[in-house]
Parts: sequence; C-alpha cells; structure tokens
Amino acid sequence: MLLLMVTIPYIFSRKIVFGIQKPNKSKLGKIYLLFVFLFLAFGSVMYTNSVYYDGQNAMGASILGISLSLLILFITPVMLIKPKEVKEITKRDY
Repeated sequence: MLLLMVTIPYIFSRKIVFGIQKPNKSKLGKIYLLFVFLFLAFGSVMYTNSVYYDGQNAMGASILGISLSLLILFITPVMLIKPKEVKEITKRDY
C-alpha cells in the first residue's frame, strides 16, 4: 500500500504539475482546492475546540496531520521536475 502511495504520484507528476499551476483547468486542481479549503475549515474548527475545551482529545489533530502528510506526499514529485519543463507543461492542455 505504501509503495503504491509513493509511486503513483511519480507516474502522474505531469498532471499534478498542471493541476497545481492551473487549478481551474484540471479536475485534479479542483480536488486540490477543495482539499485545501476543507483542511483550513477543519483546522480552524479543531483550533477553536482546543482553545475553549479542556479535554485532551487528539483525534482531530491526528486526522489533520494525516491529511496534511497525504497532501505533501502527492505534491513532492512536482519538486523533482525542472522549472523549464514546468513552463512547457503549463503551456500544454491536458
């Protein structure tokens, strides 16, 4: 399972770059935008709950940490692509 989670982003790295550079033109970019908004909303709710309540519930923090690590795991292959190639990818349409 971990092997699949590591190799699949490398296979689709060109589409990931296009989704990050032009999120309105690709389905993957729209998914990233939705994920970021959900991450911010869930994080703010978790923060307000931790400020106002004295409980030591770490379930929300663990879910937030796992979702952030998955987002970073899928974005890391983009950093291996050269900037010149990124410019060529963003000029094309997928």
